Amino acid sequence: MTPKLQHTVYRINSGEKVLTNTNAANKLGVLYMLDRATKHDKLIGDQISVFEVSQSPEFGKYQTFRQGRPRPTDNPMVGMKVEKVIKGEEATYYSFPQDADWKAMYKGSVLLQDFYDACNEEDPLNDLHLDEQVEVLTELLERNNL
Repeated sequence: MTPKLQHTVYRINSGEKVLTNTNAANKLGVLYMLDRATKHDKLIGDQISVFEVSQSPEFGKYQTFRQGRPRPTDNPMVGMKVEKVIKGEEATYYSFPQDADWKAMYKGSVLLQDFYDACNEEDPLNDLHLDEQVEVLTELLERNNL
């Protein structure tokens, strides 16, 4: 039996406790998505939710889901794509199709307003770079036992 890959993913949402037919990311990826969504006024959700994922170690093609609509596929697998966002750091994005070999456990969430407040405490001019925002998010998650 092949061992499962265990990892933590993050998603901007309104507190939904499932990942079925959704996309998520590592910390840098979710903050990059937040930055892009905010700039384009397309933010959907008021919190960052945390999930522990157990999955088969193989990845398939990354899929973008729109409002949880499933996409037909011949070989459903957890998808992954990696993108260089800042020097030396990679944002990793995941897609979780309904019929793939994965399970997720919802760990909790932090409000985006709490994240913004924490960033403002760190830099009142609100000019933190993404790598600095990752540090703020990490501290906020630790304070909330996530």
